[in-house]
Amino acid sequence: MKKFVCMTAVLILMFSLSACALSTGDSAEEVPTYTKAEGVTAVITGQTGLSGCYTFTYEGTDENGDPTKAEWVSLSDRLADLGDLVVVLAQGEEDSLVYVPTGDYPGVYGRVPNSKLSTDEEKIFEARQAMLGVEAQIYDAPHGTVTGTEAPGAVKILAREDGFFKIRALQNGSTTEGWVPKDYLVFSFDGEYIVPTDYAGQG
Repeated sequence: MKKFVCMTAVLILMFSLSACALSTGDSAEEVPTYTKAEGVTAVITGQTGLSGCYTFTYEGTDENGDPTKAEWVSLSDRLADLGDLVVVLAQGEEDSLVYVPTGDYPGVYGRVPNSKLSTDEEKIFEARQAMLGVEAQIYDAPHGTVTGTEAPGAVKILAREDGFFKIRALQNGSTTEGWVPKDYLVFSFDGEYIVPTDYAGQG
């Protein structure tokens, strides 16, 4: 009888430990490393520092296109130049958390002084950065000869002339450079962006 009671107690203990381990594992998988924030496009109005920089690595994407197993990685501080576009994710009293659309995914996050940011549409349209909204034909000059095409994505604006913008593609290591009609370009990066859970809603 004592032997039966002991064996029963051992089995119950083993079952409890297994259940605890499974519960702990499930909880760990369910804890997100990021949430989402609505971003608003802004332009840098003067050269300034981008501080507290970081980005993330990820294993893949889920059915919604969101990154899986994202891990946040600190980066060194860097400069933000006049005319660069950023996405404001959270605004504080003196500075804002921004996302910098570098072209490749993911971009860089950091903090910029509010005094160096503007959401004025006219100033944004004069920015040195934009987005190709659709696949675009690339010309060798304004109204010139088509030399190729470029996929949608972030671009650097190098010059403007007669309704054409000279651009350099930024995404996926592309080296495309040439002229596109201005109607191909979009100056809004508004949308949802992932942010670390600890940063959600913080200015």
